[in-house]
Amino acid sequence: ESEVYYADHVSGAFPLVLAKFLFKKKVIVRFNWDWSYFVRREYNLFTYLFIRLIEHISIKNADVVIATTPHLKSVVLNRYKFTRKVVVIPNWINTNLFKPKKLQKQKHTIISIGRLVSQKDYSLLLRSIKNLGNGYSLTIIGTGPEKDKLKSYAKNNKIKLNILEKVDNTQIPSFLNMHSVYVSTSRYEGHPKAILEAMSCAIPVIATDLVGN
Repeated sequence: ESEVYYADHVSGAFPLVLAKFLFKKKVIVRFNWDWSYFVRREYNLFTYLFIRLIEHISIKNADVVIATTPHLKSVVLNRYKFTRKVVVIPNWINTNLFKPKKLQKQKHTIISIGRLVSQKDYSLLLRSIKNLGNGYSLTIIGTGPEKDKLKSYAKNNKIKLNILEKVDNTQIPSFLNMHSVYVSTSRYEGHPKAILEAMSCAIPVIATDLVGN
């Protein structure tokens, strides 16, 4: 019965575009990370070309595109020559949940949130901590295939590493507030909410200098 279909990301928009023509509806597509760019960095050429085609069809046939940053808006306009409405609505944070708390901060503690994959480059973060040589510890909230590699490096270099694979979202603000600094060493990003959540908790943030961060 809906008059408008909404895709929370372009990766889920293609079926809605097909339904648009079948049922004569409008489609709104949210573009909060550059899907085909991520695929180009992580997969083979065939996969990249396929995803680029799906992304192209989904964007070109949207009635409205919501981009979360001015950069992503420029991708929509310049890469796909989109001629209909594009609006920028940034990722939002629940500031009633993610806020400063009167908790005892642990000195020399670093926290980061994300998948344990090459994109996040936690190996760089561990090497940096090793070079600091002053007893910093690292907490990572996330899961992924690089877990064993990271734990092995930390053990061999006497770095205190705590990987938490399952943390309820309501508990994350407390973890953020107990640490000294939030660090992101990502190689590429879209518009990472984890950084915004740390900032909302008034935690100092160190991040790689790249589009998205």
